[in-house]
Amino acid sequence: MASTRTAAVPPLLISMRDIAELARVQRPTVTTWRKRDKSFPSPVGGDATLPLFDPRQVTEWLADTGRADRSEIESELSLYTLTTLGDTLPAADRIAFITSLICLRHLTGDESLADGTDDVRSRIRANAVATDPDDELLLREITSMPPDVFLLAEAVDDLIETVQNCRNAFEWVMQARNRIKAADISTNALVPLLAGLIARLSGAAERAASAQRTIIVSDPAAGCGDLLAAVTGLLGHDYVPMCTAAEPDSYLVRLTRRRLAVHGLDRRDMDVYIGDKLPDDSGDPDVVVTQIPYASVEGRSAEQVLDAIGDIAVRLDRECSAVILGPAAVLFDELPPYSSSERTRAALLANPVVEAVVRLPGGLVPFRPGYETALWVLNSTRSSPERDRILVSDVSDRELGDSVVDALVEDIVTWRREGYNPDAHHREFGVQVHRPRPDGPPISLSVRPPRNIRTIEDETDERIEQLAVLESALDKVGAEAIAVRPAIRSNAVKDIRPRPPAKSIGRLAREGFLTVVRGTRLDLAHVSGEGHHVVFGSDEVLGIRKPGLRMIDRAVLAESYPARA
Repeated sequence: MASTRTAAVPPLLISMRDIAELARVQRPTVTTWRKRDKSFPSPVGGDATLPLFDPRQVTEWLADTGRADRSEIESELSLYTLTTLGDTLPAADRIAFITSLICLRHLTGDESLADGTDDVRSRIRANAVATDPDDELLLREITSMPPDVFLLAEAVDDLIETVQNCRNAFEWVMQARNRIKAADISTNALVPLLAGLIARLSGAAERAASAQRTIIVSDPAAGCGDLLAAVTGLLGHDYVPMCTAAEPDSYLVRLTRRRLAVHGLDRRDMDVYIGDKLPDDSGDPDVVVTQIPYASVEGRSAEQVLDAIGDIAVRLDRECSAVILGPAAVLFDELPPYSSSERTRAALLANPVVEAVVRLPGGLVPFRPGYETALWVLNSTRSSPERDRILVSDVSDRELGDSVVDALVEDIVTWRREGYNPDAHHREFGVQVHRPRPDGPPISLSVRPPRNIRTIEDETDERIEQLAVLESALDKVGAEAIAVRPAIRSNAVKDIRPRPPAKSIGRLAREGFLTVVRGTRLDLAHVSGEGHHVVFGSDEVLGIRKPGLRMIDRAVLAESYPARA
């Protein structure tokens, strides 16, 4: 049979604005590169006003000149190709088609979608019928694709090859959903660091390692499956869980099913229901990770938010845990005194199942940058000597970086859980608060973090300023007094010493005092306290973390990062 992939398909060309987006620089930077570097690729199309370039030549130039990491820029190019080829389709359809093709390739044993000379469209449809005969994942999406489906198939193949596997490709697309302008599935998207924090706080890794069976992970408000994907990604292939979830939107239900399938779950091990709550016969979960669906301040009921947490707490009737993300205005901030919402929250906090409460910085739900969030960590371990206390942390004034995430995880998992001595660990942010009595008054969650040398240094300027204000006030009092008295001075000053001379990293490298070595961006799920190779990142460079506390196993390095092994 003759090939259907004919030369009539026009090559994809990119403009200088596209190059800037690929390289993550400003548009004038590309103009400067083109003027000053004679090796910059020549235009292959367009005109003098809008020159167009071969994307492969640009990618090679960026990588060869050290202006971009080769693997990252190739991934960006693959994603750009996918979104450009489908730019005439609604964004939701593009996401559906792309993720369905990725899932199909995974289910067919990682067989290339557009490989060979047969009719690509017919072969893809036949594979979809064979792998999803009941149309639970992708059949309707595959059969409704446009006739030039092989163009998308080729681009999907390129993306998978670039990022090494189908799971990485799927997650790459999900992280770029906002750039693809898929607003409908971006509204509740979380930044990856927050999803990773929730997964680590859930205790899923510890439960999976110690259980003699497959654990059940549940999300009663799954959305696109961000949190379920974070947990399954953390567990890896060694401890693939069962997942149960509920979501009212059938489009998101199918997307979540495809996402879990690519993460290695068999369809018998995932029950993603269409609805606003899990049915009673869905089984008791070992781990619950979820976010309270967003509602505007005007339409949000504090009692409904707290009742949702109460429903989850009731189901933790054995050694189970849960992490719940919701509005900080309800879960952490002060509530109206003597209100029903204040009493309801106090009753929940009186339950020993509530282990920790964390107020987070803003901007962690990118679609709603002004939305302030907080976490509740529930753990049904009732034998802890600290069961009459709650660990409260407020990091709303910090950026949620790797160091803050690591500190929060260490604070919570080393505080009340079995096998840990809370007195043997320094808590970076957590403060113990006495749990309210069921018949007692509510408690305030606004607490000061524990003091350490860094917080003392940060407070120095503020304290000296306060002393200066007091001195001025006392001077006024002294001036108005009858008796003559000398001015009051505390003599408190900040010891300011000249800074040592500094040189830039570039200058140190040019003078031979420093060698710049290209590093590798690691998935946090691959980093732990044990391994063969030391992980050296920004925290280690800045002295925030001692080198050697973060490690990566050499087998994981070789398998997941073959170019750097």
